Amino acid sequence: MTNETVPQSPSPWRIGLESAKANLVPGIALWTAACALVLSYYFVPGFAEALRPLAAWQDEHLLLGMFASKAVVCGAVPGIFLVAVPALRPRRLWATLFANCLWWGVMGVVVGCFYYAQVRLFGDGHDFGTLLLKTCMDQFVYTVFFASPLTALYSFWQSRDFSFARTRAELPRRWVRELVAPNLVSNWALWIPALFAIYAFPAPLQVHVSSIVCCFWALMCMQIGLRSGRK
Repeated sequence: MTNETVPQSPSPWRIGLESAKANLVPGIALWTAACALVLSYYFVPGFAEALRPLAAWQDEHLLLGMFASKAVVCGAVPGIFLVAVPALRPRRLWATLFANCLWWGVMGVVVGCFYYAQVRLFGDGHDFGTLLLKTCMDQFVYTVFFASPLTALYSFWQSRDFSFARTRAELPRRWVRELVAPNLVSNWALWIPALFAIYAFPAPLQVHVSSIVCCFWALMCMQIGLRSGRK
């Protein structure tokens, strides 16, 4: 008799941590850019005034502004990488681009409304206590119970070429542990530092600042979706 070892699939926590570690340098660059935006907004003369038209446009168009911001920056811009980098190019390229623009646009409306709801709950101050409350509500309530499960399932479905048959066949039985957990770990690593900067902006600008981070996050979700699941 021979002893055969069954290859173990990577731990979901390892998948999430490896994805976060692999993207550490771009992540630090994003955090630095977000901090620079906040400091510029409050301390650089004329910078806040330059963003006033964007805030006014967002107030005027509201849901359309939320949808357009995420659809373009989180859907279309990452699509450039999918087109330009063969290793990232999905089998159904144009369907992926269209679906991503629609998905992130709708999520932009959801997260934008959530940001405005946070203002009603905790006010529009930018002191540390208010930023901490909003970040905790965002990451440990909204993200854990709503955003992360939905995004993980969508990214998994997308990585299976939008095939429901493949998705059913490869979806882990313990999908919360093996699919949502890696997404959540990477989410916390990227978004918790970034949200302190995002919530420091006035509500009309928050969804647009978050789109900068979300552009990178969309690419991370694709990679997590590819690495997860039964073969």
